[in-house]
Amino acid sequence: MDIYNSDYTQAEGPKRGELEEFLRKDREVAAIQRENFRRAHAAGAKMVFGTDAGIYPHGHNAKQFAVMVRYGMTPLQAIQSATVNAAAHLQISDVAGSLTPGHSADVIAVSGDPLQDANITSFRAIQSVDKALVAPVAKSYQDIVPEPVRDGLGNALRNLTEPVNFLNFLLQFKIGKAAETLGRFAVNTTFGVGGLVDVAKTKPFNLPYRRNGFANTLGFYGVEPGAYFYLPLVGPTTLRDLAGNSIDLLVVPTAVGAPFDRTAYAVPTTVIKQLNDRIENAAEIERLQEESADPYVETRTLYLE
Repeated sequence: MDIYNSDYTQAEGPKRGELEEFLRKDREVAAIQRENFRRAHAAGAKMVFGTDAGIYPHGHNAKQFAVMVRYGMTPLQAIQSATVNAAAHLQISDVAGSLTPGHSADVIAVSGDPLQDANITSFRAIQSVDKALVAPVAKSYQDIVPEPVRDGLGNALRNLTEPVNFLNFLLQFKIGKAAETLGRFAVNTTFGVGGLVDVAKTKPFNLPYRRNGFANTLGFYGVEPGAYFYLPLVGPTTLRDLAGNSIDLLVVPTAVGAPFDRTAYAVPTTVIKQLNDRIENAAEIERLQEESADPYVETRTLYLE
């Protein structure tokens, strides 16, 4: 069935002088078709995407994907209907339907969240772990460790990101911000006792913390964000952010070496940072978990804004 037809008919029909009776009948038939599509998909029926166009001009065929998603499919399932499912139905999976050497294929380019199925599964699993383990541990950490100590540890770990910030400001030709970042690092490392106290943000220095990284540098040079992911230990990210943040983590261990390149340093500092972040974002996380109509979609939207 073609469940896009009605969108085209309802948009173009009045322009062509089609009678309201015809348009009403079209809406009725479309509602039945789309409900049947939704029920068939929910029941597990394999859908195959065709390329015929009986009403609308050829070239509009791809608009069918959006309607398929509107009536129950995920974006990935809609794409599969035109690739692996179609090839399997035609019994030509050995020569088409996938991006495999020697196969014939069209490339469907997507942006945003093409891995939504996997992302939602990952998101739900991580939220379950957060409720059962991470949140209680973070609450215990908050109750046991005094706030000044937590703040000091957080300041010191943040201070160690300043060389990365400085380097990326240079790569982006933001010399003024690079100089301020270097000055901030020097002030906090000396007067702030290795960064435990954020002296640089106070008078007379007035040097605010400005986060930067290789993900921003990649964007500065025109690299697009790419696909969205929700990953264990990482959370929401994009392909560009994942690559850039991975480089960020390598800068200090590679440039300085011990102790920053040792597991005995990396594990506890990562745990402390994650717990501090969980405490800082507790109210927003709980709001999403308890009040949001769709926590996954809202989390993605907030990250990509």
